[in-house]
Amino acid sequence: MSTWDDLAASRDTTAIAHQLVKECTQLDIAALRNDPIGTIDRYPDIKLVYAPHADAGCGSGYYRPDPPTIYLHSSSYRRNAFTVLHELAHHLQRHHIEWGFHLMDIRDTNHRLRTEEMVCNRFAAEVLLPAERISDDALCHPADAMAGLYINSNLSHSAVIQNVATSMLPPARWILCVVDPFLLEEFLGQEGREDIVASFGERGKQGSVEVLLQLHLRHPHLAAIAEEAADRPVRRVLPNAFTYSTGATLTDMWAEACRDHENRYTFIAMRPARRFGVSEVVDERFVCNNESCITELDSTKKLKRCPRCKKPKCPECNTCGCETATTKRKCPDCCELFTPYEVIHGHEC
Repeated sequence: MSTWDDLAASRDTTAIAHQLVKECTQLDIAALRNDPIGTIDRYPDIKLVYAPHADAGCGSGYYRPDPPTIYLHSSSYRRNAFTVLHELAHHLQRHHIEWGFHLMDIRDTNHRLRTEEMVCNRFAAEVLLPAERISDDALCHPADAMAGLYINSNLSHSAVIQNVATSMLPPARWILCVVDPFLLEEFLGQEGREDIVASFGERGKQGSVEVLLQLHLRHPHLAAIAEEAADRPVRRVLPNAFTYSTGATLTDMWAEACRDHENRYTFIAMRPARRFGVSEVVDERFVCNNESCITELDSTKKLKRCPRCKKPKCPECNTCGCETATTKRKCPDCCELFTPYEVIHGHEC
């Protein structure tokens, strides 16, 4: 078996990204590390285009293979540097003779796309800061290590999390995230600082280290610990850590939080509170708010959510957290308006 056969079998995205960096002889890795955007801009095989957010794509940029083009949205230098390397990794993977075929052999489309994205993140993180340069402090206090790395490098906060995560040994069980209090005003307007916007994201695993990136979640418990970290590093138990998009809540976590020296980002690391224990995910109980419906469920995990109010929809009457829709049909006996559920299942006066 070849090196790439072994890597594909292992599904180790960090090792795959490392091999891509080693085999990237068409570009000077040192030059990429010092000036990622300028180096790609001068590279004849890929066109670099600055595009407004309204054009297409998501996040800070995107890649199109025909012709090979990286579209970069206007953002901070740190963010653009990480993005251009991330998109370069898409180009390298799709043009790699061996890995490209292994990638296409993954039949599940979601799994294939997720693998490609994780390799891109690992590739960008390693180019910007090789894993061996991460301090061993990351194994003890990851939040402190992330805050220190952010202020002492040109890495974006996403790259900082990737580097600290990949430096950890497999027994580590940390969830790493970053909270930006200034983004709160962009997303919530003048609603205040009760909730916070966390740059979480797709759940990937490096060993047993969970990395959450780029999914905007609001949660008051993270907001509280982020506020505490404005004055000093925080280390304490979080009875309720955060809520997943399914409504389930992760409980009983030990959390560490540290604000960077620019007083912008709060880096948070969480692990199970008990040394050899596991945290518990408590499902959200569902009770339909339609008085005419008696549906109650132990979990909202499999329920569809309303795109407007974000609340789960009742599987029986389709009611969510929005105002109950009326059918403009009245009961001839009591003159009450029928709900959509009552039209189908009957009405009791």
